[in-house]
Amino acid sequence: ERNPNYFFGDGQLPYVDRVTVTGIVDESAQQAAMLSHQGDWHWVRNWGQYNGYVNHDQIQTVIRATRGNHALWINARNAPFDNVRVRQAIVMGIDRTAGIQVLQDGHGAAGFLFPPGSRWELDKAQGCEVPGWCPAESMEAMEARRAEAKKILEEEGFDFNKTYLFTVESDAQVQARATFVQEQLRLLGIKTDFDSVETVAYRNQEQGGTWGDFLPRNDTMSADDPSAGMGAYLRCESIDNRETPPNDICDPAMEKLLDEVDSIVDFEERKAKSDEIQLKAMRDYYRFPIYWEQEAVAFWPEVRGYVHYPTPYGSWMKYQ
Repeated sequence: ERNPNYFFGDGQLPYVDRVTVTGIVDESAQQAAMLSHQGDWHWVRNWGQYNGYVNHDQIQTVIRATRGNHALWINARNAPFDNVRVRQAIVMGIDRTAGIQVLQDGHGAAGFLFPPGSRWELDKAQGCEVPGWCPAESMEAMEARRAEAKKILEEEGFDFNKTYLFTVESDAQVQARATFVQEQLRLLGIKTDFDSVETVAYRNQEQGGTWGDFLPRNDTMSADDPSAGMGAYLRCESIDNRETPPNDICDPAMEKLLDEVDSIVDFEERKAKSDEIQLKAMRDYYRFPIYWEQEAVAFWPEVRGYVHYPTPYGSWMKYQ
C-alpha cells in the first residue's frame, strides 16, 4: 500500500533524506547483515535468502515476475527442425512445472511471450489453446502429453538415432539450465550433445545463425510494448532474433503484422493485434520461454511508503 504521508506537504520532498547502498559480495554475509538489522531493505538474490525472510516475524517480503525468462530457441535452418510439427512436439515435451521447481525452487511463472503482469499479456484461455504452452495439470497429464509428442515425432519420421547439438554459452547458470532442457529432450527420446562456446564466439554464432540445433539462453522482454518488445525477437533485421539473421528465415507475414501494430494508437485495437502476433509466434514454435523469473524484496517495517512495482517493467522503465 502506498504511504499517504510519504511526502512533506503538497507533494514536495519525501521523508527520505539519505539512501546508503552497501554492496556485500558474499550472500551469507548479505543476509546476516539484514537479519541483524544492519540493513533495512534487501533485493533478494537467491531463494534460500527468500525463505529466511518470509519466515521472519518482522521482515516483510514481496515478490513478482520479472521481464527475464529462460528460453529455448529451435533452429529451423536445420532439418528436421524446419518442420513446425517437430518443433511443436519438442515444446509439448518440456515440463514447465518441473523447470520452475528444479531451476527456480518453485519461484517462477509460466507465461506466454510477455511476462505475467504485463498489460500486453495474452489471455490464458487463448494461450492455452496452443499445444504445449500451458503447464500440464498433473504428472499424469504431462506423461500423456509427452506420449503425444513422441507420436508426432514418429509420424514426421524423426531420426531418434542421431545426436543433435546444443550450443551453450560457457556460463555456469546457463549450462545448468540447459542441462535440465537436455534431460527433458532425453525423455522424448532425443539425444543431444553440448557445444560449450566462449562468449565472443557464442555471440557471433547466435547473431549469424550458425549455432547448432538448440540454443538455450536467458532472455529478457526489453520493453512493455508489442512493437519494441516483440519486434526485438521477431523482426527480420533484429540482431536479437536468433532465427532470421542473416534474413534466411524471414517471415513476411510476421513483418506485416509488426508493421500494422506500429500504426495503431488505440490501446484495444493494438492489444488485439498484439494478441494476433503472439499467437502466430507461439504456433511457429521457434522460441519457447520455459519460465519467467521472479524477484523479491525484503524490508524492515520502518521502510514505509515502499511500493513494489505492479508490473515487470516499472523499476526498469523508471531507471531508463
